Amino acid sequence: MPKPDPAIYLEGVRRLGTTPAETLFVGDNRLLDADGATAAGLLGIWLNRTGELASDFSGREIDSLTRLLA
Repeated sequence: MPKPDPAIYLEGVRRLGTTPAETLFVGDNRLLDADGATAAGLLGIWLNRTGELASDFSGREIDSLTRLLA
C-alpha cells in the first residue's frame, strides 16, 4: 500500500498505539505526505524546505524541522 493510500498512515497509527487525531505526520512531499496523512485523519504537515508556492494548499507548512520545537 503506497502513499497516499490512507491505509498506510492508519497502519502506522495502529503500530504506534495512538489515534489519527493525536498523531502528527511530517513529510517533504505535499501531495503524498501532508495531504495523504490529512486524508487519513492525522495532522499532516508539509516540510517545504524550498519555499515552493502552492496556492491550492491550505494545510500546515513548515520550512524546517526545528519549527516543530517552537
